[in-house]
Amino acid sequence: MLNSLLSLWLIVQRCFFILIVCFLGYYVLAVNDQGRDLVVSLGEGGIDRYFVRLQIALIFWSLANWYTSRVLLTLTDFSQFKKQGIEWWIHYTPRFFGIVPFIIVMSAIIKLRSVEEGSFWLFIGVLAAEMVIMVIIFSQRRKVAAKLNIKTYATPYEASGATWHSLMEVKSFKIFFYTVLTVHGLIVILFLLPMEWKIAQWFKPGTILLLGLTGLTTFLSALSYFNNWKTRPVFVLLVLLVAVCAVFNDNTRLRLKRNAKQNVPRPTIHDQFVGWVKYHTPSDSAKNKAVPLIIIATQGGGIRAMYWNNKVMTQLDTLYNGFTEHVFAISGVSGGGVGASFYLAYYRDFVLNGKRFSHKVDGFSSDDYLSSVTAGLLFNDNIQKFLPISWPALNRTRKLEDAWSLGYCDQTRLSTMDESFLSLWNLPDSQKYKLPSLFLNGTLAETGQKTILSNLDLDKHFFDVVDIEDTLGIDDVPLKTAASLCSRFPIITSGGLLCKDDMLPIGHVVDGGYAENTGIETALSIYESLREQILQHNLTKPSYQIVPIIIFIKNSKETNERKVIKWFIDIRTMLSAFVNAWDRRAPVGNYLASDLINEVGKDSVYFSIELDRSTKKNSVDLPLGWFLSEKAKNDIALKSSNIPIANKVLCGRLENLLNK
Repeated sequence: MLNSLLSLWLIVQRCFFILIVCFLGYYVLAVNDQGRDLVVSLGEGGIDRYFVRLQIALIFWSLANWYTSRVLLTLTDFSQFKKQGIEWWIHYTPRFFGIVPFIIVMSAIIKLRSVEEGSFWLFIGVLAAEMVIMVIIFSQRRKVAAKLNIKTYATPYEASGATWHSLMEVKSFKIFFYTVLTVHGLIVILFLLPMEWKIAQWFKPGTILLLGLTGLTTFLSALSYFNNWKTRPVFVLLVLLVAVCAVFNDNTRLRLKRNAKQNVPRPTIHDQFVGWVKYHTPSDSAKNKAVPLIIIATQGGGIRAMYWNNKVMTQLDTLYNGFTEHVFAISGVSGGGVGASFYLAYYRDFVLNGKRFSHKVDGFSSDDYLSSVTAGLLFNDNIQKFLPISWPALNRTRKLEDAWSLGYCDQTRLSTMDESFLSLWNLPDSQKYKLPSLFLNGTLAETGQKTILSNLDLDKHFFDVVDIEDTLGIDDVPLKTAASLCSRFPIITSGGLLCKDDMLPIGHVVDGGYAENTGIETALSIYESLREQILQHNLTKPSYQIVPIIIFIKNSKETNERKVIKWFIDIRTMLSAFVNAWDRRAPVGNYLASDLINEVGKDSVYFSIELDRSTKKNSVDLPLGWFLSEKAKNDIALKSSNIPIANKVLCGRLENLLNK
């Protein structure tokens, strides 16, 4: 028994990175919300082309696991451990690693049981059949190779260790080695081609993920073989290379629209309010003389927040006449800010011109944006780390921005997301005050300060804030880049380098959720900027009243359910405390703002519209990433249709004020 455990430990040491990548694959597909939703989406299409592509990628991962573990064990000298029976482990460990990918995908499907009963067993059957076929290939490879006249290594299980030179003389290894280099090189090139070709979207995120895991397996395994901590510390040298290159290769500089502000001035909040009130003055024949001034805070949460924000906005604008036109400003964070950017682009392009296409909003609010950023993360942006110069084409965040632009263009045939941010409000006088202002909240990584990108000039009520438009000088950013400046969640996307007047680096803008994930703080700053003007107006012009309404569009989960941490306590308690406390700020900020504002106003002016994400049996996982399954979309759409019932006080107020 002890000999077997010793042999297993030696094998694990040699195949350590293969094991780590397998655990990573399980976490991404079976534990992470976005990965679980990918598995859900897999079940929605049945045995379609996506499923076939995914199976091909799964087979590649299986072959990579099997062959790299075989090579590592073949190249390692275990002769002194022969008496411990290590040959048995050398013989069967590669076969085990070869079937692990199928086990991971099957366990994810079984864990979710998210597909129809017939499809469920069909998927499990296909995966099981593939696993059996691969086992047969692994065990009968010599006979197969002999029939194909392919030379294999003669004595792989003698535990004596081969040399790299001798292995390179084996035809089967040459085929594997050059195939891996060719396939991954080709994939890198494919994902560098124009976004309009939609290559990443053709592969789909699940396929890209499995191909990425295959690449990680082979790359890390090769490094682990060549690494010797005493004579050839490859990992140390690579870390030093990355550190040196990092001094020169920052490719995160923001995209700019040069001199875009020359003809697009930014009004102050005071001037915008004066013009807005004048435009919304009710006619003498109007029965209701009250004018609602609405401020919206929309919370972060990836595509979940984006889709929920836009379903809420379209629902309210459909139910209540001129709802969006009475929104003075929107404060958005992360996915909520991206959703607000998309929605305002749509509203300007279509609704202000007398057209409504709610299906277009659904389309660009829930498109596949995960494929592009995943391809950039796994196959392009990592190359930048080893280059001494910056190459913006490798930046994964730009790929996400381009995917947003392409998704909007596909639905509308317009390139609005590529235009400058401020040009969105370059409207004729008749429409100038129909489009809400936008405040996109980010975080400056170097100082922790909040950053705000807005079409309005910020005033004294915005404390310790970096005004991005003021920092940019005469330049502006494209609307798609503006949207990313509130939603750059690290690892998935990179920070964006902000420079003063395009010369002096200020710092890197990252996701606004680091500073404050609800958008409520900025919404309250807007309200505070307007409060005295609203009070003065209501005192001096009693003919009609301005009624302020603050709406918080919330999508975070609020639950007291908990599972006590039982293993890796020191590490997991630290990480869990950070993540859960970060997410918990939403209900705290919501309740605090509600109490304070409604107390000051004496009459309810603060409301929240919450996406029900309570933990229930058969509940739908709503992911944080940039892809939604049809099941997740349908769940959010169903809950948006329930707004009049779940928010009776708010909807009653809007009914009285707008549907006159």
